[in-house]
Amino acid sequence: MAVTIDGAGPLAGATTLNGLTIPTTGFGKVLQVVTGTTTTQVTSTSSTFVDTGLTATITPSSAASKVLVLVSQQVCMDSNDTGIMTVKIVRNSTDIQTNLYSAFLSLATIVRYTAYNSYIFLDSPNSTTATIYKTQFAMPTANSSTYGFVQRGSGTSVITLIEVAA
Repeated sequence: MAVTIDGAGPLAGATTLNGLTIPTTGFGKVLQVVTGTTTTQVTSTSSTFVDTGLTATITPSSAASKVLVLVSQQVCMDSNDTGIMTVKIVRNSTDIQTNLYSAFLSLATIVRYTAYNSYIFLDSPNSTTATIYKTQFAMPTANSSTYGFVQRGSGTSVITLIEVAA
């Protein structure tokens, strides 16, 4: 038996199939895309989180919308001793995903470790006001000979925010 879905159902933007009303518009639709980039190097030996400079702002069109956060962040550690680096995503002043990246070095000689890391998070900001997303990093077990930084050299880090209708 062939089934034809033509959008002519009892609700605008919906159709009925075997008595079940199925939305044909709105749900899961991409409403807007915002991108932010940085090429600025930030260095820290602190166990306190600092901004990486990677940020983007989105104003959701509905409080029910979801925001898909996609991050490609360049991270680097220089060490001649032991160190750990941690990255997190922050919405306004709220941590929404922590411990995203944790690099551990335990070496007797100076080493530079650089990588691009990707993070994906589906957020429910429940807001229709301008919402800032950013990344931060810290060196929670760093000592004076270990430091971490983002944006070493000629790399570009990117954060992309995609508003999805719920």
